Order: sequence, then C-alpha cells, then structure tokens
Amino acid sequence: MNNIFRSLIMLVGTVLVVSLPTVALAVTPTRPLTARLSQEYVKKLDLEIGMYSANVSEYQDGDIDRIELEWDTDNSFDNPDSSVQVLSSIDSAGNLDTDNREMAVSITGMKSAMGYYVRARFLAPDDSASDWKESSEMVTLPKKAWNTRVPKSTKVSGESVRLRWNHPQRCLALGCDYNVKVYKVKKNGAQRLQLTTLVRNANYLDLTDTSLKAGTRYKFKVQSCLDSNTCSVKYTKKKGFRF
Repeated sequence: MNNIFRSLIMLVGTVLVVSLPTVALAVTPTRPLTARLSQEYVKKLDLEIGMYSANVSEYQDGDIDRIELEWDTDNSFDNPDSSVQVLSSIDSAGNLDTDNREMAVSITGMKSAMGYYVRARFLAPDDSASDWKESSEMVTLPKKAWNTRVPKSTKVSGESVRLRWNHPQRCLALGCDYNVKVYKVKKNGAQRLQLTTLVRNANYLDLTDTSLKAGTRYKFKVQSCLDSNTCSVKYTKKKGFRF
C-alpha cells in the first residue's frame, strides 16, 4: 500500500481506479477523487479499497456506512443499474481488514452491450452523499468470434476435422477462451447437442471419429470469453459441415 489513497475495481486485468478521500468528514462524505479504467473488459467487478487510518476511523465512528456504485451504457446515467454495499456487512463477511486498511466488494449483472460507464460515491447514515465520480472510459465484454469455417485442407473424411474461427480484435491483444458447441443434424433437420468443450487461447478445435460419426452432418457455434465469467452473450451463427 503506497501513500496514495485508492481503490481498484478489477477483473482479469481490468482495473477501475477510484481514489478515495484522504480527510474524514463528520457529515457529508467527499467524492472519490479519480476514476479511470486501465482496460475495457468486465462483467463482474471486484472492488478492492485501500484506506488511510483516518478513513478507518471514519468507518468505525459511523460517519460513513455505505458505498454506492452505478453503471449505465450512457454517461448521462439516465437509467443506471446500481449497487449499495453496507460496510458493516462487508466487515462481518470478513472482507474488511481494518489492520491493513483494506476491504473487498463485488457487483455483478453486467450484460453484453456497447459498454458501461461506472461511477461511485459514499453515503453517510443520514443519507447525505458525496458527489458522484465517474469513470473516464467504458467497460465492455468481448465481441463475438467471426468467420467460422471448416477448411478443406484440414479435413480427413470420416477421421478428423478442424473447426476454425477468427479472434475478435480485442482477444488478439488479451487472449480469449472459447466455448464451442457442436450439434448433430438429423435427417429431418432437427438438431441435437453432440458436445460442448472449452478451447483455451486458440482459434481452432480438432475433432476425430471418437466424438463424431462418419457421413453425418453437424453444425457448430462459438462464444468468446475473457474468462469463465466474462463472455460475449451471443454465440456465432451455426456453421454446418459433414464429417
């Protein structure tokens, strides 16, 4: 912990830095001083707050009892989702360490969209509140994979096949995992899920006759994920192939 009073909201390399007040006030909390995102991807926010001893005393004296966060797809915050965290509940859950002046809070429920703006403020017991401090950037989920295909050069009829797709641009920089679902297509056109697998940091999947049947039609689709909790909501369109 350095001499800069701060908080971090982060997930898998995503960091929202919120600097908190350095002076404890008895009535109205002071707003966070800064809010910025070092990267742009998030679905679940894990909030880690570092406090000076003065702010620990503020909590212990009951001058600050809650922290509120809002997130919206527009920085006007006309229709935000919100979360209010009670400091005593954080403490009783073992997520507030007064000795080391740290606490941890999570918010969930972010969905795939163009992006979210985030802002934070402190609340006192009499409901007086600090000014909002907004993030300077949006946080977003990874885009869908694209260009699903089965290259003829990788196919050995009845023995093996390689399913391929292109990384979204952001996954090229960060690396992504991919949920792949393969469906068996029956003669009447009905589809039945044949297998689901996770491909880690690669844009292809090799399948053999141990999982597929020769002469059978299949379709597959792909979902891009930064991790198991941070995935694009939509899969790619299904791509057909014959094994």
